[in-house]
Amino acid sequence: MAALGYRPQAPSDGFGTITAPLQELDPDEEALAYARRFIAEENTDQYWAGCTHYEFNRAAVWALEAFRLMNAGRLWVGESPERAEHARSLVPKLLRLAADEYEREASAP
Repeated sequence: MAALGYRPQAPSDGFGTITAPLQELDPDEEALAYARRFIAEENTDQYWAGCTHYEFNRAAVWALEAFRLMNAGRLWVGESPERAEHARSLVPKLLRLAADEYEREASAP
């Protein structure tokens, strides 16, 4: 994520601005702290997601449903090969819908 310029474990103002000089931060330490936090959340089955910005609610719903399906793993696919094929295609489709909706709203005046 750091390579993309997104560093969720870096010290911030809560709105995406990193509040410490980048040269003082270690992306590897941030990644380890992030992984530990994610594992702790996963162990409780509760994930912090914050509050969506109204304009991006639709995109958040698509992404959240993809996340829920990923959490269910292969268990929800069922026995039927046709159902399994359809189920495997849902996560990428939902994530594409989320990305398209986000980009549409982000570019709106």
